[in-house]
Amino acid sequence: MRQMTHSNNKGSALVWALVTIFVLVIFIGTTLTMAFSYYNRSLINNDLKQAYFTARSVVDALKDEIQADTANGQAILAELDTVGDTVNIENINFVGDSTDQGYITATVILEETDTIIITATAYIGERTKTVTLRLHSDGTVSDNPIMEEFPGVTIPDDVVVVTNTYPIKNNETSDIYAEANATVMFNNNADYSGNIFAESGVTISINQGSKFNGTIYAESGTIFTFTKLHNQFLGTIYVRDGSIIKVNGVNYTITENGASVNVSPSGMDSDFKSLLKIYSGSSSGDGSWGGNVYE
Repeated sequence: MRQMTHSNNKGSALVWALVTIFVLVIFIGTTLTMAFSYYNRSLINNDLKQAYFTARSVVDALKDEIQADTANGQAILAELDTVGDTVNIENINFVGDSTDQGYITATVILEETDTIIITATAYIGERTKTVTLRLHSDGTVSDNPIMEEFPGVTIPDDVVVVTNTYPIKNNETSDIYAEANATVMFNNNADYSGNIFAESGVTISINQGSKFNGTIYAESGTIFTFTKLHNQFLGTIYVRDGSIIKVNGVNYTITENGASVNVSPSGMDSDFKSLLKIYSGSSSGDGSWGGNVYE
């Protein structure tokens, strides 16, 4: 009886060992399968993400070219004369990018007279992603002299149009459009933070005690006059490179100072405290392409 019991114990131990090994094999196999599946999913997700961001980068780059009115943007717009015109762009790559971005194509289509569709498709590994952007024009077309000298600037519909003399008083914020030879006068109690659009020949008269924290778009030929030191006239005055403004009877040609857009012309009256900046905005084609809708 003891021998039979001993033999049964050996058989039982062997069975349990086999069961344990079988369970471990199943567990390890399942774990490896899950790990491999997760790894594959990670690769797929990474490729999809990379494809999306690559396509999005191409769409953004083309959008920026058109909106900034660069040479490339102008070349693209020149091919979009009538509705349905299409520009195909192949073999796109990024300068200085040493990684493998895959294969990228893009198209730019004039869907409507005021709508451009930019589409980019990126192929990364075996994955593909397409990003589409509808770019809408605001249709801003005008022979307005301010908009010609400052492309991209929008004149509000409710702007106050000045043809003679307009006094600015305390706490005023209304935007002002001063036509040629008009006068905008800052009273001594003026505290103004709006926008002034000044055509050539407009006089900006600054009285002692007036405050200014807004923006003036000064066409070449704008005249500024003041009688006292003006530490509170701290707004920004935009002019185009090479413009001439007259300050207290002296003409100053405003040119860019090196690489900076901040200008301080030699000999400029030091009592004139407002910040002068060279305007570098632009519009593209027949209007400003500013409305973006991604799809």
